[in-house]
Amino acid sequence: MDYETLVDIYRKEMASSELVKVDPNFYTELKKLLEEKKKSLSEDDLLSQKEYWNLKKMVSRIVSKRIQKIIIAASEDIEVEATPEEQELYARVKGAIEGFKSGIETVKENKPREEEKEEEVQTNLKKIKIIKFVEKYIGENEKVYGPYNVGDIVEIEKEEAEWLISTGYAEEA
Repeated sequence: MDYETLVDIYRKEMASSELVKVDPNFYTELKKLLEEKKKSLSEDDLLSQKEYWNLKKMVSRIVSKRIQKIIIAASEDIEVEATPEEQELYARVKGAIEGFKSGIETVKENKPREEEKEEEVQTNLKKIKIIKFVEKYIGENEKVYGPYNVGDIVEIEKEEAEWLISTGYAEEA
């Protein structure tokens, strides 16, 4: 699998309510693509590190979206055409849902939707200290970040903060 094929799968997966047909070895190929990209990283090349980070996020989103679709299909007793790993997940989820439905006695009340959104906004930021100069760049969410100087303390989206920490440009403040 190459990057362009993965982008095509990503677009289709995000646009469809059903699982996109993929090769039975899809997850093995994903792992191989990630490993190859990681090997080609340059420690001082911020752009290649960002590309790798974006590739990992795209893979994560594809996997999450496929899991969501499998869970929905299992809860509605709809058969899916999936990889062997996903078929196993489908069977487990379906069994868990059936067990839950048969043993349910009470229903817990969920938090109001507005409270969930407030918590999400509050927990989506992270304060970091810049330990290596960061030039201006565009994040995955298409926001502009930087430039940040050594010693700057900034509060940014958790995802970007974690990326800067993991690549050695920042530390937790």
